Amino acid sequence: MFFRKIIICLLFCCLAIPLFAASMFSPNGFVEEHFGSDNFGSGMGFTGISSIFRKNFSIINPALLTTVNKANFSTQIDFGYTIFKDSHESYTNKVSSIPYAAMYVPVAKGTIIGISYLEKYFFGLDTALDSSASIIGDYFVTDQKFGSLNQLGFALAKRIGVFGLGINMNYIFGNRTEDLLVDYSDGDLIDTREIKEHLMDGVNFSAGFTFPYKAFSFGGFIQTKAVLHSVDIYKIEYYNNSNYDYESSKTSKYDIPMQMGFGTGIEMTDFLYAETNLRYTFWKKTNVPKMNDRNTSMISLGISYTPKKDFFWKIPTRIGGYYRQLSGKYNDNYINEMAITAGFDIPIMLLNQGRLSMSVAYGARGSIDKNIYQDDFFRVSFGFSSTDWWRNPKEFKKDKEIPKLDPKYKEYWN
Repeated sequence: MFFRKIIICLLFCCLAIPLFAASMFSPNGFVEEHFGSDNFGSGMGFTGISSIFRKNFSIINPALLTTVNKANFSTQIDFGYTIFKDSHESYTNKVSSIPYAAMYVPVAKGTIIGISYLEKYFFGLDTALDSSASIIGDYFVTDQKFGSLNQLGFALAKRIGVFGLGINMNYIFGNRTEDLLVDYSDGDLIDTREIKEHLMDGVNFSAGFTFPYKAFSFGGFIQTKAVLHSVDIYKIEYYNNSNYDYESSKTSKYDIPMQMGFGTGIEMTDFLYAETNLRYTFWKKTNVPKMNDRNTSMISLGISYTPKKDFFWKIPTRIGGYYRQLSGKYNDNYINEMAITAGFDIPIMLLNQGRLSMSVAYGARGSIDKNIYQDDFFRVSFGFSSTDWWRNPKEFKKDKEIPKLDPKYKEYWN
């Protein structure tokens, strides 16, 4: 069972890698976001809001579930690195993530239910500074910022004529943590550790639509604002002298902004498809410090190539790119991000049980000239999508042996 071995390997990789991302601008909040696109859409500039001409595993637009006609599963693994730069030096941080997983099952004609996981907002930053003070001697500082906001969604979609409609209830949960360690070289001084942790959860809803018109496809979604309940914990730990340890806790509210998006696609030929998406996020209507300076938009564009059998290049291929605004400032200038992407299907036979895809993204966040710092990032993503696992299991697809009639019934053969 080759395809099962592939799936087991992917699941093992999912469990084995650390879940974090990286940005020099992480102190400004959740500056990195996964956009709810599957691996196919990731290679097309993270489009996919209106891709009704193919099977979709979109998490952001629940109406696209109406393109899934059979029971399906999809997931993705990201690997890569980020290079942090300023005008003097740079250093590299490896990153990895499991951005989404989704499973959808048709329950009636044109009606699909599903469950999905999305690592919507995430960040991670690990910095170290070797310094000294004239009074207290040498010390080593390590500052770690990490965390994520995850979305567990329960979806219902219905096809009515040419229209697809979908709704999603999303449970959002996660944390933000800053861990600051001061390690003194002088053994007579007490090393200290300061921890600020925010544990958050809440609920919001999303709804979407899709419809075709001739060679065009249209789709859109809206996701409501979420007010998360947050338990804020503050700790100070003194190594080798716990008598001075301190801990306090309080509750607060943490907003996740309303977001809406619209997409349109066109089948230019029977093997070329192009799509553009626009997303808009209402950060100014939230209470998130350093992340509510402006509302933000993201525009993305992608093209996919699905070859005919008689074409020379027979591997399905995608290219694309996007430009994205971030909601915060650094050096009194807004932070922007842009990237180019590419993707293709991996030519490995999975016994008609699924498809392996690969996508890459290369881009930059911020600018040394405007923001002092700049992130250059490179991501490689491997995605798996299943096909028809339960409705037509393999054992019912293979050829059947026709039973022979018992000779004692020979008189009835004619």
